[in-house]
Amino acid sequence: WGSMGLPLAIGVDFPRLLYELMAEGRQSPTIDYRIGVRSRNYMLDGLSLLGSLRRLRGAELGAWVRDVGDFLLQPLRWITGHEHSDSFVGDDLKPALWECLFLAKTVTRKLVGGGGARHRRQGDTVPQNPVARKAA
Repeated sequence: WGSMGLPLAIGVDFPRLLYELMAEGRQSPTIDYRIGVRSRNYMLDGLSLLGSLRRLRGAELGAWVRDVGDFLLQPLRWITGHEHSDSFVGDDLKPALWECLFLAKTVTRKLVGGGGARHRRQGDTVPQNPVARKAA
């Protein structure tokens, strides 16, 4: 379901279309949608930036600063409609709030050197969102 955020945000509801086709035999007309819109996960972008900071070399600093600026501008692009968030959606803000708290906690741990996410090995997963588990 991780790939559903963008289609839903631009008005293409694949689960509904599939239901209508399979259960009702109704084919949908072609749907027009905006081209060039992006959808991203704010928390995963933030964690990626933190991870790349550890491996950063001097020559890469400019690109990393550009990526941080791109990260910080995401909410502005949500307002302008050029980008959508996978979790900051109007009908359910719980996943977004959980992501913000998790990201803040991770940043705090990294800044004070308190371990946690810092000791994860490559391939380990991020802890599951307790809100998402309840919904499942």
